Formats: sequence, C-alpha cells, structure tokens
Amino acid sequence: MIRILFFHFLFFTISISSFSQKVAISVNWPASTFAYVGADNDLTCTVEGIPCKSVLLSTSNGTITKQSCNYYNYKPNYPSDSKIIVSKKRGKKIQKIGEFYLRVRNLPEPVAIVGGLYGGSISKGALRAQTGLGSSPPQYVTIDVKYSVRSYNVSIVRNKELVFFKNCEGNTFTNEIYTAFKDLQKDDVVLFSSIMVLLPDESQTLAKPIELKIE
Repeated sequence: MIRILFFHFLFFTISISSFSQKVAISVNWPASTFAYVGADNDLTCTVEGIPCKSVLLSTSNGTITKQSCNYYNYKPNYPSDSKIIVSKKRGKKIQKIGEFYLRVRNLPEPVAIVGGLYGGSISKGALRAQTGLGSSPPQYVTIDVKYSVRSYNVSIVRNKELVFFKNCEGNTFTNEIYTAFKDLQKDDVVLFSSIMVLLPDESQTLAKPIELKIE
C-alpha cells in the first residue's frame, strides 16, 4: 500500500502492486490545493526508502522540471484534473510507484489596488501619499503571483461634473495627477478605470475599476 499525502488538505490512499512505500507530495501555495496555468508551481516530493536523485515526477499536462533534491517546478498547459506520476529510476529502468491527480486552474482575475483599497473612502492626504496602482489576486486567493499594471485612466468627478481626466502608461502617478490630487475637495470621486494588467504568462487583461470618495 502506498500512501500519498498531498499537503494542504488533500488526503487519499492508493494501491500499487506489492510496494510498501510512503510518498509525500506538496504544492507551494499556502492553503491551496490547486496548481495554476501561467505560473511556476513548486512541488515537493519525497519517497520513503528511495534517494531523491532516483525519484522522478512526470505529468499528462505540461512539464515538470527537477530543481534540486525533492523539489520540482510544474508548468501546466491547460486547466484540468491533471495526472502526476511518481516513479523511481534504477539504473536505466524507470519504475512507476504511484500517481495522483492535481487540480489545475487558470490564474484568478487580478484586482487593482490603491493604498490597499479596492474602493470606498480615502483621505486626500492618504491618496496623495500613494505612488500609483498595484494589482494582486483577489483577497480570497492565497497565492503569491506577480501582476503589474501597464496602463490606466484616472478621472475626478465633482458634483457630478468631470473636472479632471488623464490616460497614463505604467502604474505610477504622474506630476500632473499629483497636482490634480492637491486640489481635491471633500466628496470628490476619484475613478481609476481601463486598468490594463500584465499577467505572469505575458497576456493582458482588464481589472475592475476603483472608485474612491474623498473624505
């Protein structure tokens, strides 16, 4: 009986011929049981009684590259319940030990952030203290993925009238924007829209607009 332990809340047992070896496998994302397309997914695998140099991982979806002893990098090609095969190498022979299925999903849609806020109210001073827009996975997704804002629009609305508009490349606030922020008044609405975000696989997508009301 081979017991495969997939850390972060996946537990199951499989029967493989007459072997009796304990296999432990984990994915690097905290509190997640998914691997993601377009991201580097670090796998850790140890097999009881077998030196790490003899342990091999392979998959039906994408590629797995051995980084060092017990550590692997998994790059799936598409979202699927993907088979991960654990094998051992003895001389020129490769012998399968066991397999399990890892849930592969697309990266979550990025969200844009200003001063740690996705919307709501902010003081004029706090907004002027920011350097620009950031982007991250949604709050409920506990993975470390780098998103970057490539461009955005900023508008200032006062008493339902547009008093400022600027289209910006990159994620930082320009001198012109800081000047406009200096003249903000209570109850003005600052709207960041058309926020284009670069994903780890070099594709781009729009994030939801951010609307901030000046306190």
